[in-house]
Amino acid sequence: MPFLRRGKAILVTVSGEGGEQASASLPLPGFAAAAAEMDARQGRVDRQDALAALIGGAAPGKLTGKLRDVARDQVPEALRTVMIGRDCPLWDQAEGDASFLADESFAADLGGGRTLWAIVCASGSYNADFALFIEDPSKAANRFDPLLFAAFVESIGWTGTDTLTNVAYNPETRELKAFDKGRGAGDCGQVGLWEWVGAAFRMIEYRAKEECDGVGDASSFPIVFRGER
Repeated sequence: MPFLRRGKAILVTVSGEGGEQASASLPLPGFAAAAAEMDARQGRVDRQDALAALIGGAAPGKLTGKLRDVARDQVPEALRTVMIGRDCPLWDQAEGDASFLADESFAADLGGGRTLWAIVCASGSYNADFALFIEDPSKAANRFDPLLFAAFVESIGWTGTDTLTNVAYNPETRELKAFDKGRGAGDCGQVGLWEWVGAAFRMIEYRAKEECDGVGDASSFPIVFRGER
């Protein structure tokens, strides 16, 4: 859904029981404001399933400069080279029509001159995978350090990953959150929460639920790890 805030129009097609179809083109400018109003009326404000949160682009940090969208052509050349060299479908040079979701990358000011870069690597219907880097301008070379994170799956246990899914960063709390959905309903998967502590991101909570049973949401997944805050 994040791409809705960038689009100009969306084509909606509805099929009837007899196979007949009706289509309409709906303009998207103002959609984010409309979604925020729907959230307020339906009691979803500040919830994880809020439409405004799924669409993005309305966080206070985007107005203060602490958090900013990064279009594909705005990614620093050094990072572009790294992404092209990785197994990232959205940066495959052989792909003639790169997905517009590559423009859902973002950067965040971490303080002390450091910057968090979250660059979209791959995307599906309900998950978008990001590669994350810390830029340290004090380094003459290799100023972009790739980040690695712990991940947990019930049937496997703890492992490591160099990407996070459906990433969001809150510049006010300095927290990084990721939700790898097991399916579109969001009733299963893994949810991780990390806090920037000045030199690294420290895990403060991790939840995981492997069974997609239609019960509960990410906030009710079993807690696998919880650190002190």
